[in-house]
Amino acid sequence: MKFAIALGIFLLFSSPLVFAQTTETPTLFGAREFIHDAFDSSGILVPGLRSQLGVASQQFKSLPSPLRDIFANQKMFVELTLADGGIEELGIVTGADEIQSVTRFAPQNPTLQVSLDEMTAIEVAVSPNLSDAFATAVGQGKIKYKALSSQGTTATLLADIYVTITIIINSLLDLFRVGR
Repeated sequence: MKFAIALGIFLLFSSPLVFAQTTETPTLFGAREFIHDAFDSSGILVPGLRSQLGVASQQFKSLPSPLRDIFANQKMFVELTLADGGIEELGIVTGADEIQSVTRFAPQNPTLQVSLDEMTAIEVAVSPNLSDAFATAVGQGKIKYKALSSQGTTATLLADIYVTITIIINSLLDLFRVGR
């Protein structure tokens, strides 16, 4: 279910996914097939997954506040680069505490564009600390976001502040080897 949260920022599916532990970092089997099977021919979630948006919304609500606030009330255009080099374009519309829709196309008038690759989504999803993993991935340029509206500008400002503070705190903790 943590993969759903990471793509919950990005895909937000809550059905089970299969991981393989071939190295220290898990890999996702069949992401392209999973995405293909998750949507009907018009790009709308299939009924079985549509009914799971409530579960994904509960997970969205459980994200730490700064992270949830960044992605709340957004119409996100997500570019997910798959391990095979292909790109999947998705749309995610969120409310204050819920995921309203996930589509295989950008929402009308998107407010935020998010770009990441499949492996980064997995690394964030399996991390014991989703917020730190997100901040690290953004700091390393593995997750990129761009405002497409004034609402998106506020979100990117919050994200920049959150990531900067998290990186500084984590650097200090590492320096003094506190809690690590």
